[in-house]
Amino acid sequence: MIMEVNLAILWKSYKQNEDTYFRDRLISNYRPFLKSVVNHVHSRLPRTVDVMDLENYAYIGLLDAIKKFDLGRNIKFETYASYRIKGAIIE
Repeated sequence: MIMEVNLAILWKSYKQNEDTYFRDRLISNYRPFLKSVVNHVHSRLPRTVDVMDLENYAYIGLLDAIKKFDLGRNIKFETYASYRIKGAIIE
């Protein structure tokens, strides 16, 4: 994972430009977090549900969370993203 200072710079750069380079770096940084959310959700579902399908939906939620996250609010991204990711999986 990227150090916290560098992550803050990365977030600011993405929000200023909405450049796919910065977005992709954020996605890479939060990939372990995404996988932990997917595994948590998967553990509560029947074993017939494919974890890769859940992961694909989770990436949609992560992309949405990155796009809509407000840096000005006093909330951790992971907290916000977990709701968006779980919502994308469940829908």
